[in-house]
Amino acid sequence: MAGVLEVLVGSEAKGLSASTVSRLKQTWGDEYQAWTERRLDKDRWVYVSLG
Repeated sequence: MAGVLEVLVGSEAKGLSASTVSRLKQTWGDEYQAWTERRLDKDRWVYVSLG
């Protein structure tokens, strides 16, 4: 797990406690949930076709 955390959050991941990892997991899950529920109709999207 330490190796994965280091990839995700950098070298500061060394020494993270189980409670910190749990809190980060909850925060990331909440952010992901909000991201999946955001409205897209207010944004402008550009599509590029290269083929």
